[in-house]
Parts: sequence; C-alpha cells; structure tokens
Amino acid sequence: MKRGEAVVQSVLSGDTVVLRGKSSGGPPPLLTLSLAQIECPRLARRPGPSTSDALTKDEPYAWEAREYVRKKIIGKPVSFFVEYTVPSGREFGHVILNRGKSDEKNIVVGLLGDGLARIREGSRGSGELFEQMKQAQSKAESAKLGIWSDDKKDKHVRKITWEVENLRAFVDKNKRKLISAVVEYVRDGSTLRLFVLPTFEYLTVNLTGIKTPIFKRNIEGTDVPEPFAEEAKFFVESRLLHRDVKLRLEGSSGNAFLGTVLMDGRNISEYLLKCGLAKIVDWSITSLAADRETYRAAQTQAQQQKLKLWKNFTSNNELSLKPSERTFKAAVIEIVTPECFVIQSKDGLKKIHLSSLRRLKVQKDESSSKSTRAPRFYEVPYGYEAREFLRTKLIGKTVEVKVDYIKPANNGYPEKVCCTVLVNGVNISEALISKGLATALRHREDDDARSSAYDDLLAAETRAVKNHKGIHSKGEAPIHRIAEVSNKQQADKFFSSMQRDARMTGIVEFVASGSRLRVLVPKHTCVISVVLAGLSCPKIGRDGAPDQPYAQEALEFTKKFCLQHDIEIELESMDKNGSFVCHVYVKYDNLSERLLEKGLASLHPSAERFKHFSALAASEQKAKDKKLGIFANYDPDKEAAAAMLDEGPSPSAARKHGHSLDELMQRLADNNGAGAGSFKPKFTVDNVWYRAKVLSVNNESVHVQYIDFGNEETLCVKRVAPLPASCGSLPPQAKLVYLAGLMSAPPDWEVEARSVLTDVILDKQLLCNFEYRDSEGEHVTLTSLDGEVDQVKELILLGYGRVAKRVPKMLADLHSDYENAQKEAKMNRVGMWIYGDVTDDDAVC
Repeated sequence: MKRGEAVVQSVLSGDTVVLRGKSSGGPPPLLTLSLAQIECPRLARRPGPSTSDALTKDEPYAWEAREYVRKKIIGKPVSFFVEYTVPSGREFGHVILNRGKSDEKNIVVGLLGDGLARIREGSRGSGELFEQMKQAQSKAESAKLGIWSDDKKDKHVRKITWEVENLRAFVDKNKRKLISAVVEYVRDGSTLRLFVLPTFEYLTVNLTGIKTPIFKRNIEGTDVPEPFAEEAKFFVESRLLHRDVKLRLEGSSGNAFLGTVLMDGRNISEYLLKCGLAKIVDWSITSLAADRETYRAAQTQAQQQKLKLWKNFTSNNELSLKPSERTFKAAVIEIVTPECFVIQSKDGLKKIHLSSLRRLKVQKDESSSKSTRAPRFYEVPYGYEAREFLRTKLIGKTVEVKVDYIKPANNGYPEKVCCTVLVNGVNISEALISKGLATALRHREDDDARSSAYDDLLAAETRAVKNHKGIHSKGEAPIHRIAEVSNKQQADKFFSSMQRDARMTGIVEFVASGSRLRVLVPKHTCVISVVLAGLSCPKIGRDGAPDQPYAQEALEFTKKFCLQHDIEIELESMDKNGSFVCHVYVKYDNLSERLLEKGLASLHPSAERFKHFSALAASEQKAKDKKLGIFANYDPDKEAAAAMLDEGPSPSAARKHGHSLDELMQRLADNNGAGAGSFKPKFTVDNVWYRAKVLSVNNESVHVQYIDFGNEETLCVKRVAPLPASCGSLPPQAKLVYLAGLMSAPPDWEVEARSVLTDVILDKQLLCNFEYRDSEGEHVTLTSLDGEVDQVKELILLGYGRVAKRVPKMLADLHSDYENAQKEAKMNRVGMWIYGDVTDDDAVC
C-alpha cells in the first residue's frame, strides 16, 4: 500500500486533491488522489467545444464540499495512504490532517459528517475506519445537514459568470479596490485564473508590470517551456494555487485583466522579480497605482546578483562619478532641443540630455525637401509649443539635476550625459510628456540605462494618450509660419511696420557676439538680426583669426543675460545689411548699459545720435573709472589724444600728419618705383609717386584712388608699381565723409554744385567736426579754423546746397539754421533756386 507524507498543492473538488512530495534535484513528484469510498457533488466545468450546457452548473453543495477540503488542508502537510487503484489508473485513498495528534482529522469522515459527501453505493469497505464513515453519514442524515437537508437546492448552486463581456466597465467598477478571490489555475508564472468571491466571475489575470517565461506550443501540439518557465510556474503554484487572495484590478489587455495579486499582504510579483523569475514589462507597469519603485528595486537586486533570468546580465549604467557629480544644482542657460539643455553649474557650462525622452521630429514626407539644413524648432509638429513650455519653465531658473546614465560616443555622435531634471520638485520630462509634447523612449528589457523615474514617464504618456494631448490629439498639429530675415531686402518688408511700435516683445534665439543677436518677434512672425545701438563689442575671430580681447567674455555675458529670455526691443534704425539697430531690455534692464558697466563694450562714434546716450556714456565711464575689461589700461590723456586724431584734420592733427605725409612722399620719390621696371612717375599732372588703391583693371589700364588725397584716375599699367613695405604704416590720409544736414543736388545742378563746393573748400585748411554715423557713413560739418564760418552754410547761401528733410535730434539747432539759410537763398533766387523751388517734385531723402 502506497502511503507517506506530502503537502496539499491543490484541491480539484470535494473528493479529489493533488499532493506534492519532496523534491530531489528536480521538480517535486505530484500525486492526484481521490478520496476512497465516497462521492461528492460535481463542480461545474468551464464551457468549451466538447462541454455540454448541462455540465456547466454545479450540483448542489459541490462548492461547499470543495471549500471544506480546501480550507482544511490546502498548503498544509498531511499524511495519506492509497487504499485501492482502479483499472484506469486512478488512485483512491485517505488524507489525514495532524496524524498522531489530539486533533487528528480524516478528511473523508469530516465530509460525511457535514453532509457534503455520501458513501458510494455498493461500497465494500470494512474495518474501523469504514464504521466511522457510516456513523458520520448517519448523523448527517439525522441532522439533515448538507445534501440531506430539506433546503432549496438552488440556494447551494453557484451562478458563475464564465466570460465578463465588458472588461473595461468591470475594471472601472472595481479599480483600485481589493477584491476577494481564489486562484483556480496557474497557466504560467504571470498568468492566473481566479474566481471573484462571492460573485463568482471567472477572470483571467495577467500580473501587472511583469512577465515570466511562458510555455510555447510547437507544431506537434506540445507545450515547450522557455528557460525558467517551469520554475516560475511552480513558484506561483506552490504559493497561490487554491489560496484565498486579494486582487487589485488595474486595467485590461485583450481578453485578460491586468491586476496585482496579494496573499496575506504580500505581492507575488515583487517576489518573482527578486528571485529573477520575472522581468518588468514597461507597457503595463504604468497601470500600477503604486509599487513601481519597489518593482524596479527588486529587479535591480536580481540583476546585480545575476539570478535566474539575469545570469548573463551586464549593466549599461556603471557611473564612475562622485556623489556630488551625480546630483547637483544648476541654472538652465539654453534649450538646445526639447531633450537637450545647456546648464551652468559650479563646474562651468555643460550640455545635458533628458533621460529616456524622445523629442518630436519632422515626418519623413515633410522633411523630404532639397534643403539639407536641420529643421527649425517651429517647423516640427508641436516643436514650438515644446520649446516655449521648456523655455518659460526653465530659462534662468535653478534646477536639480540627477545624472541617470552616460551614453558613450558612437558612430560620430558625442557622449551624452542623460539626466532627470526637477524644477520646484516637478520632473520636467514627465510634465513635457503629459502635455503630449514628447514621448518616452522605449528601452530593451535588459537595458538598465534609463531614467530613474522611467515608470512615471510611461504613466505620463498613458495619460496624454487617454486625454488626447498634443501629438496624441485627433486634430492636426498647429502650424507656425515664421520668416527668417537674413538680408536688407527682406528686412525692408518688416521695418516700416516695426517702426510704428514704441517697443516690441521678442525672444532671443541666438547670440552671435556681445552686441549681435537673432530675435524672434512673435507679433510680426519673423526672426530678425539685432545690433545694439551705439555699441561696439570686441569681435569674435573668423576663418581662423583670433578673437579680440574680451570677445568671449562679452559673448558669454550676453548669452547669460538674455539668451532665450523674453525681451523688449526699442527700434532706432536699420543698417545697410538689414540688421535692426535697437536697444534691448530684459525686465526693464538695458543690455547695453550692463555690457558697458562690465567693460565688455565701448561706445560707438554713432552713439550720440541714439536715445539714452547719456545713460550709456555714464555706464561706460563707470567701467573706465574702475578699469574693467577692455578699459583695463585706460588712460584719460591717451584717450583725449586719440580722440583728437580721430576727429579729422584739426589744425594740430593736420600739422602732425602733414609732416608724416611729407616724409612718406620723400621716401616714394627716393624709391622711384623700384622693382616695377623703367617707367614714368605715377600721377599724370605732376609725375610724382603717390599711394593708391586699385579699384578696377581693364586690359592695359588701371583705375585707382589716391588714398591720401581722395581723387581718382585711370592710368596705364606701366604707371603703377607695388607699394614699398616702408610706406604702408601711415594710415590713409583721405577719408570719405558726408556733409551733415545736406542732401544731394538735383541731377540738373549736380555738376555746377560740385564745382561751387570745390571752390568753397578745396585746398583750404578747415576744422572738420564729426557729427554722427549711419548706414551711409560718417557725417561731418566744416568750419574755418577759428570756427566762425560754416562752409556748409556758405554753400547753402550760394544756392548750391539742399537741406535734408530729416536729421538726428542732436542736430536740430543746426538744421534750423541751415533751413533759414536755404529760405534766404530761395528768396534771393540764387544758384539752383533761380527758377523757383526745385524740391517740389523730388523724393524726400
């Protein structure tokens, strides 16, 4: 007779159990044992192709019989012996709980005593045990217990719902609740079938957030287990099969529910992960209400110990950083793309990337143009909204940065430092994804180089999809048409409309140097080039040329001050290249003043004609007094001398340069065109050598301009020679200037006006005063050396000078004086006014 000790693995019905023996280096042996000499009411079977409708209902008291046995012995060690075996191989015997103890219990006797079973008809049992069985049944009959009662039998038949029709409605009804249930079947380690108590809905449940190895059916129809599939299934069966559990539903997938199964408060999924018998499934872990971090920690523990499924695991997230380098605070300087920032930390500027975030890109059909340039952020669907969301939340703000992993350089792409960024405790990646402005990156299941808040990112994306946010919206993406203004022709289209605005709001998109910006003006839907009015910054070197001193410092200061900030621009004018000459303000703070105060810029000669000149000059003087930046070697005396030289041919300057020019002319004469062959002197009037600049070459003739006198001439090639090196140090003595307050003469009077001007000023020593600079060049006034006679006014009084319609405000008094002189010339009918007013049909200058 077969007998022994075992653990009850499952209870198939009131009279059939599965016993599990001890393992000896492999799966433990199982014994299916039917209880001898009795029969219990039959349980309903799940409908199937070969199951008739009559067999889909319980017999009365079938469930009570099964539950009696299950609650008594499931999972407990018992004693058993096999009494007999029928020809089909089915074994019958007895199961005894607590054998040899005072509370010893024979399960067969207990069933009969509670009226949940009857002795089989024709049974030929004998002995003391059989007598106990008959006595127990007799007592139950007398007491009318169980199947012997007079109760309505329907009351003891379950109403089973084998298929839940609307899974979503059932989940919504029970979501986040702990439902009582009993596990009926374990298909694999992560798929269970349960009865919900007491309503008896039969549910197929996939454990939320994890997946164990499964059994795959081959072409021969047999189930082939994946590695560790049998071990995972046994792990769950030995702990949950036919146990009372609590079920928390979290969603549905196909015909199955997603849920978490708890037994005595313990989560089976967590234990599967810790043992390395399961892996986290990213798509379903987002449905978890809690425990995501616990799941991740459990899986990480198994990976580190290389358990079961992770025995060949190699981490991609080994950070060789100090603790202070893994978590730190920094200020955001620039949003390069929605997943790439430039930050300023105590270690300086660095570029970081958001962990596990995929930014939006242009669709293939949209990017298949001939242009090879990268798309602008506003050309990407929802790119403008993403950039603006990040810009308004982050630029200039202090954030917490946690380095999650470092992606090594690959295929020409540089190394990426991938981080989680928090602003005021909010994960900016999660916020961006929840608005549908980015998506979570899908990692391989064995790739642990991912965001430390990866599950939150997945949950945020799930919410965005459910709420139809951003790219998940059913409508079309918004279109932003923004013009890139890059030349004067394009700038002219916007200049007049912008002039009408006292101030405009904008966003600094790019900083080319300390004083040159690219600014997006939302109101006018364009990106323009902006030059700071009246300011001169050190230049950034190009084509290998070195930077001027403090050029980089000025560039970095301007970037930190206004890059991607909201600004106000106050338009002054436009230069010849189509750049808008403006004052730039960040929260009412003038960028030009700040650059000047730091010694990172100086006033341009044209500054006097712009607004706020006095404030700019005061800021520059502060830097000079403190000898900051480019004014580190500032000397007031040297500046005065240099200013005197730059002002033009004042009497003292003329004398100084005159002596230098005489010496230069003598050296040219002594050189006599050495190295150019035998030819006559250059200038045809006096046959003397002069310095000149070649303007054009036409066959055997050369058109030149004499750089020390300003006049031009066309010569034969033989009258031109290379300039000796010793004669190139003196700056050109002739400078092209415009007479301030005048406009050109009408075409009919142009020749005569030039002749009269020549008579008035040529070969005379005059005092030249610089007034202002604009896109044309420098504008000056000419007076006698004593300052008493204004040569321009003399020209106007002679009737050969026309007064300009508009001049800078600082020349208002001079302009009024010139207009009075022009009225006098018109009244006297002199010069061009002899036949009346010639300005009636002229265009305004």
